[in-house]
Amino acid sequence: MEYLKTYQNYLQTIGYNAKTIRNKTERLSVYLTYNAKTDILQADCQSIKRYYLWLQQQKPHCKAITLHYYMVTLRQFYDWLQMCNYIVDHPFSKIDLLQPKSDYTRKPIPETKLFSLWKNTLYDYEKLILIF
Repeated sequence: MEYLKTYQNYLQTIGYNAKTIRNKTERLSVYLTYNAKTDILQADCQSIKRYYLWLQQQKPHCKAITLHYYMVTLRQFYDWLQMCNYIVDHPFSKIDLLQPKSDYTRKPIPETKLFSLWKNTLYDYEKLILIF
């Protein structure tokens, strides 16, 4: 658990907000509880895959995107462990985390509406916002 506290301090130092740090900590706590009897520094690709399968069984009510967040958080944690030289071999080096499919579809603003907004801008910063 000493790694978790140090990692929290790191996240705070680089500017993550308190809610994000709390969410990441909660996700990592699940992993640390799962791995309580083993050394997390000895994790490999197979142990990460076993954890993912366990996570799917333990949280069948979760959406795919939520499980994805658990794994992304874990990968970022191992990125940090490697950056701090706690580990040499990254357990995610042979794992590709694919983004789950989303039901969200982006609907662009109709061109006529954009032209109308452009004509009615008063300030340059408003035009800049429309450009972006």
